[in-house]
Amino acid sequence: MFYKYKLSRLFAVLLILSFAIGCEAPEDEFFFDVENQDDAIAQFQASPVLVINPSANTDNTVSVGVSTVSNTDRSFQVSISEDSSLDASFFDIPSLTGVIPAGEFVGSITVTTLQTNVFPAMGSSLVLDLDSVDGANLLDSSTTQVSLGFTVECPSVDISQIVGTAVTTNNTLLAAFGLAVTAADPRQVVQGPGENQVTIVGGFGVGSSEDVILNIDPSTGDITDGSPEGTLIFVNGGANPTPVPITGLSGRALTCINEISFSANNAIFGGALSSFTLTLSITPN
Repeated sequence: MFYKYKLSRLFAVLLILSFAIGCEAPEDEFFFDVENQDDAIAQFQASPVLVINPSANTDNTVSVGVSTVSNTDRSFQVSISEDSSLDASFFDIPSLTGVIPAGEFVGSITVTTLQTNVFPAMGSSLVLDLDSVDGANLLDSSTTQVSLGFTVECPSVDISQIVGTAVTTNNTLLAAFGLAVTAADPRQVVQGPGENQVTIVGGFGVGSSEDVILNIDPSTGDITDGSPEGTLIFVNGGANPTPVPITGLSGRALTCINEISFSANNAIFGGALSSFTLTLSITPN
């Protein structure tokens, strides 16, 4: 307990110093007594990134800190800001009221992200406002508002679950050419040629597309392009086939739901077509 209390006091000092940085008043005006409730200042702690696990509901912790200790529990109240852009269908907050326990500097609430295979728009965020903390002062919005972005990932990565027969559920560039997104299906995804790589046989266009090699990060499922430079991995198979060299590729292998989803950039088209998305649903071998 002694060491825990000393660490808590150290945390409080660091918290307090963060309020003082950037101010021009004399340094001695920023002394705070962690036992003096008149000096209590509250704020959100470091902003977490919400993890969306497509195979299960996932609890995420949002913490509120206060610069003093109290011998009684202190409750705090948060609300969802009107600036929030993450649709409510992707999360649940069991309670917007949290508790900072007696003798502690930090309390938390839980944000539960919900199981889904339809994901939020990139750039969406859940914005929370800190409305009140018992016995503590609130400063400006830089410390009383937090913006929570998100990442989509499986709890573990099993590359064997994205090796097999694939069908396309989304290909925005094929759709833009007036072709069915499944025009090249069925296709095969095979393991290799290297470790932590898979190959989409025949690329993801229609016509003379070459194989696409994807690097898969075995800890996160993150995808990067593993194809040799100059590989023609997309061809429009219409009346006048258009080769579309890819200039950048990123995404994620969601092995827990047998899915590959990524974005590809190109230098041929502008506007909305300068980057397009592809999603493959895979029946494992």
